[in-house]
Amino acid sequence: MGARRRAGIAGWLGLALGVISAGPLPAVTRTWTGAVDGDWFTPGNWSPAQVPDGGDAVVFNGAGAAPVLSGATPSLASLTISSQTLIFTNWTTILNATNVTLQSGGVFSLPPAFTASQMSNRIAVSCTDFTMEPGSVIQADERGYYPWSGPGSTGGSGDWYQPGASHGGIGGRGYTAQTWGKPTYGSASAPVLPGSGGGSYGDAARQAAAGRGGGAVQISAAGTVTISGLITARGGDATDNLSAGGAGGSVYITCATFGGSASGLIRVDGGNATVL
Repeated sequence: MGARRRAGIAGWLGLALGVISAGPLPAVTRTWTGAVDGDWFTPGNWSPAQVPDGGDAVVFNGAGAAPVLSGATPSLASLTISSQTLIFTNWTTILNATNVTLQSGGVFSLPPAFTASQMSNRIAVSCTDFTMEPGSVIQADERGYYPWSGPGSTGGSGDWYQPGASHGGIGGRGYTAQTWGKPTYGSASAPVLPGSGGGSYGDAARQAAAGRGGGAVQISAAGTVTISGLITARGGDATDNLSAGGAGGSVYITCATFGGSASGLIRVDGGNATVL
């Protein structure tokens, strides 16, 4: 009887230990230090010193070099950012996390405008819940196509006063030729593309004076998106009277529930021409 009882206890303990060892490891909080460089995928930039793994909680609080994310992350438990700018590079880069929170001073941004022959960039997030608190920003102004680039740009020309760049709407009419911009492009119901750069008189100085297109922002949330900060992807203004403004970019949000507050704002308007 006693022997059977001891065997039963041992068997129960073995089963219990097996269940415990098969369970998930607790999430690790990894805080950005930026001690080595700005690369997300450098282990020495994190405390504890390891690139965030699936299930980790990631925190940015203003320390060290500005972080740059150049590829897709594993599925994080959470990401919280304050007093710092996280830069997204490459079109295929995606931040994957259950909960994403931008606190005051927290910024998601992009590198400068790109030409049609360069790798394009976007801010892309896949999550369950996404929250922007007052004072947070998703900054994609002038982070789309460079002047003369993109499907809605009129490019460089010998004609003065080019029409504005097109995207979701047709670019504004040029002053001299009185012609409107190129046809629109992209989807009105699922906008995911960057804005085109403005056209100008055909020399390098005028090209640089044209407006850059707005960048692309995409947020895919299975749960709730709350916007009490600023999401901005507007096109840039021209800086002389022979150049046109850039087209606005795109902000595409999908979620089960959408909310926010009076401080929340989303804007993707095109840039203005300058008449001197």
